[in-house]
Amino acid sequence: MNQRKSFKLDTALHATREGRPYTFAIMKPLFRQPCANLAVLALTISSTFSIRAQTPPDQILLKDYKPRSIFKIPETRVEKARYPVIDVHSHDYARTDDDVARWVSSMDASNDGLMNAWKWRITNAPGVLSHDDVVNSLARAVKKHPRTTFIACHLANCCSDLDRVGAMLDQSPNLYADMGARFGELASTPRAVVRFFQRYQNRLFYGTDMDPEPEMYRTTFRLLETADEHFYPVYFRKYHWPMNAYALPDEVLKKVYRENALRVLRLE
Repeated sequence: MNQRKSFKLDTALHATREGRPYTFAIMKPLFRQPCANLAVLALTISSTFSIRAQTPPDQILLKDYKPRSIFKIPETRVEKARYPVIDVHSHDYARTDDDVARWVSSMDASNDGLMNAWKWRITNAPGVLSHDDVVNSLARAVKKHPRTTFIACHLANCCSDLDRVGAMLDQSPNLYADMGARFGELASTPRAVVRFFQRYQNRLFYGTDMDPEPEMYRTTFRLLETADEHFYPVYFRKYHWPMNAYALPDEVLKKVYRENALRVLRLE
């Protein structure tokens, strides 16, 4: 009389064959039977029960690296800015009347008004100023022309050294700065960013310098307004580090979003 045998999954080995993932499930009997001491090897073609074959970590290309946060922490979706916004750093992305209409619609929906204000690198070559030289030349120009208002776009590309921007702001009351296209760079050090924004809240502008897509605006508002941590926003998928929002106080947000631009650009 044949007895029914029960088996349990002991090990799952994964491999590929001709580009198709396979799972080798090694089964062991729950109890021993005569002539049944060998493990049973079952081959299962990839299905809903198998695990997709993955690229080994040491072979992942940076362009294919798309991390996701594993932390179970609050996530906030910001549909529109908390206060009205002026984007002081953008470009003429819209080429047709329909493009302009879509752009305006996106800004209306997100509470944003527009002020038109590896591909974007300066080549290291003889006769070309280094980054330090460019920043130093800006500082000299600002001092030389105290009656001219200067706006250092992209925070003078000094996101990794905000003290340097702060020193220039301290020395020259006619210098201001926008954060255009530097949201991701700032998101690694949120506490330092908050201290910087609080100290220079009268000298900083909201700017994007990015394609005017609704999700772009939502992501920038999320970074500025919420306290979300360790997230990988879809719009900034080319960045390979987690974002941490700044949770700027309301009085700072109002100035950075709009009031500073109204005052400095004399739009009131």
